[in-house]
Amino acid sequence: MNENNKTKRECFCGTTVCEEERRLCKEEVREIYRNLMAGKDSVETLRPMSEDGAFREVLLRQDKEYSDLCARVESYAAENGYDLKELSPMAKGMMHLSATLNALTDKSSSKLASIMLQGIDMGVISITKIVNKLHKEGAECPLAEETLDMLERNAIEMRKFL
Repeated sequence: MNENNKTKRECFCGTTVCEEERRLCKEEVREIYRNLMAGKDSVETLRPMSEDGAFREVLLRQDKEYSDLCARVESYAAENGYDLKELSPMAKGMMHLSATLNALTDKSSSKLASIMLQGIDMGVISITKIVNKLHKEGAECPLAEETLDMLERNAIEMRKFL
């Protein structure tokens, strides 16, 4: 198939991507990765604050899910020649500071679950935009869909602690 006959689509970042070569463009993969890393960092920040063993266990399991999906996204990025950017130290610091300040006076499972839900909701919105755009274009996006499914499951689990 010559270059002119290949199906092209525009990534949400504005670049054109050949569908036969890639399902997700670099910016879509980076956005998924940023969301997963933010979730992982939030879990790592809030888990030691919790005095509820059941809540800590849920966070520990979610941490493993975030780690497993991060590894898959890293592999996908490497296969496609994408470089991934970690959250900046400033962004990590701000997230940690915000979570710590929010939990300063109330470290109940309800409060910590509420903090987690705020982050999860931001991730759901971000990843849903990617999934909807790709579905509209008829493209498959298993990594984005799995990330969205995981975030939605995690939100359901967090709501049980409210």
